[in-house]
Amino acid sequence: MPNLRMLELHEISDPEIRERIKLAEERGAPDPNFFRMMAHRPELCKKFYDFWIESFNRGLLDHKLKEMIRVTMSWNVSCIY
Repeated sequence: MPNLRMLELHEISDPEIRERIKLAEERGAPDPNFFRMMAHRPELCKKFYDFWIESFNRGLLDHKLKEMIRVTMSWNVSCIY
């Protein structure tokens, strides 16, 4: 049994978070379910979403290299997600 339940979109009162989750669903990333759980703490959710967008979509490293790093890190910790 999870310690924290995912909120349904209609349960999230912050329109900014709802919009970000909708965008994530359309784009396929970041995982919208993660942000449905983070929405229990709206300020943290928004800050982490901004961090995710900045670190994964911008910056000096090539996106392909970032993806290789993510896959390697997941593999190293036996993450099947």
